[in-house]
Amino acid sequence: MIKSEEIGKIIFWDSSKNWNSSLHDGVYSSNSSINLNSNNLQYSTYLSQLVSVNNDGYDLIMYSKIGMGDGQQANNPWLQEFPDPLTRVSWDNYITVSKFDAEKLV
Repeated sequence: MIKSEEIGKIIFWDSSKNWNSSLHDGVYSSNSSINLNSNNLQYSTYLSQLVSVNNDGYDLIMYSKIGMGDGQQANNPWLQEFPDPLTRVSWDNYITVSKFDAEKLV
């Protein structure tokens, strides 16, 4: 289902037949036009509110694992075994901390 930035306002959707075919094909295509409000697309104003102005501490940088992506296929055990290309960790969540910072925390 495709929605606009306004909560609950559905831009378009046709029928359950289109829903099932979109799930099967992995894509939804339509000839209908979509009018977007360009003010809703300026994410930099929202991102600036998320940035911390306090620099005396630690930054948490989160990223999605290459094999898992957004987690839609999390029930696939093969993807759980897929090692992270940076750390070679699989089947686990982890936090990476330098030795210097770890000694300061203890």
